[in-house]
Amino acid sequence: MPARVATLVNDLPEVYQPIFGHPEFDARAQRDSRDRLAPIEAVAGALSLALGRKLRILDAGCAQGFFSLSLAAQGHEVTGIDVEPRNVALCRRLAAEQSLPARFEQAALDESWLARFDDGAFDLAIACSVLHHLCHSLGAPRTTRIARRLVQRAHVLVAELARRDEPLYWAASLPERPDALLEDIAFVRELGRFPTHLSGLERPLVLASDRYAYAGGTMRAIARTFRSSHEFERGVHLGTRRYFLTEDHWLVKTVRFEGPHAQASRRECESEAAFLEAASLRLDFLPRPMHSESTPEWFVCERPAVPGVRLSTLLARGIAFDAGRVLGEVLAELTALEADGWFHRDLRSWNVIVAEDGHAHLIDFGQVSRDERSDVMGMLSAVDAFWSLAYEVLHATPNPKPLPLPRFDPDEFPEPWRSALARSREQGTGTSFAGIASALAASRASAPVTAAAARRVRAEAAGEYAEFSRRILELVP
Repeated sequence: MPARVATLVNDLPEVYQPIFGHPEFDARAQRDSRDRLAPIEAVAGALSLALGRKLRILDAGCAQGFFSLSLAAQGHEVTGIDVEPRNVALCRRLAAEQSLPARFEQAALDESWLARFDDGAFDLAIACSVLHHLCHSLGAPRTTRIARRLVQRAHVLVAELARRDEPLYWAASLPERPDALLEDIAFVRELGRFPTHLSGLERPLVLASDRYAYAGGTMRAIARTFRSSHEFERGVHLGTRRYFLTEDHWLVKTVRFEGPHAQASRRECESEAAFLEAASLRLDFLPRPMHSESTPEWFVCERPAVPGVRLSTLLARGIAFDAGRVLGEVLAELTALEADGWFHRDLRSWNVIVAEDGHAHLIDFGQVSRDERSDVMGMLSAVDAFWSLAYEVLHATPNPKPLPLPRFDPDEFPEPWRSALARSREQGTGTSFAGIASALAASRASAPVTAAAARRVRAEAAGEYAEFSRRILELVP
């Protein structure tokens, strides 16, 4: 063992990380750091694959250089900075000892240091347990600006973020939500949570980028970013969801489990992932493959994008389309789901996409269930909610609200849908999508139902209208 390394290690204010290439010091390290190195290496590998070359990496607050030198050993070109001169001296010695492509300098992460570099000077920046010190000394607003500039200089940032509930002197300087410091950056997701030596609380390791979305172990260049899923969302998710269309035509979604809808969001995300994994190989209209990952606070998933325009957009903008074809193809997919034992409980115009060739597909499966046959709002059955969607489509009249309205009067619909509604309800088959599809086929092949039959169905539905109205009134304070 070179005596010089031992001298430098003994001179450190603390042995915070393992000493790269010197396992004899492992027992003195306050944090193992290998747990965090694994996701950092995965991110670096994915980004390197996307770029087709080794990376230029900045390790801000590099400490004893464990991350810097581990990545340099994989051939990446690394710059490490730290305010502690003894850390920098050790890092330089270790890099020279093993002839690694890493350089180190004593510097603070601030605006003046970042101003030395052009945008994109680095591919990846690492800032593990650094930003909370900036918050304490500079304040959260300025730290947010530094983080924004850091993401401009390095297109992907991996940051470990301290928490406000840690029992330490700087905690009061932090925002309530750790990743609030990265709020202005387009793509943000958790990679995991890791223990520290300072308390029993785990800190989140977060990836942030304006250029790339990272899911399923793949780094994809972002083509477009959406902070709402459709034009009628109206902030219902309180800014906890973001959607990304990538240049290679994948759709990536991130969800932060926060606020009054946190548990419902978690159930929806986990339900969709489980459903697509279970059913996509049997039902060829479902998107596949789909990759999903979750932590206690975050969910991220990716799947091939379905090309086209949301039905809600066509309706809202008055764009012409073949309403009968769209509705028929939606019914066909609902019938196939039903035959496989599933019921779609969220039939809304924003959950249907229409391709350029006119074909229509369901695109949201977070409310698909084997057990529940009611609409997600609980006021109608899923099958009855179909007729609410049918009314919107056939009359080109969008319903911007999440509550579907009952439509049991056949005379509200053009043929052959008028006769399909009347026949399915008179024959007792209107409680299933298969029954509606059968009645539709019969209505296309035969004469329309009589006016008397339509009146009978309308009269028989009077009680259902009354029950719907009564339940609505119960919701009014």
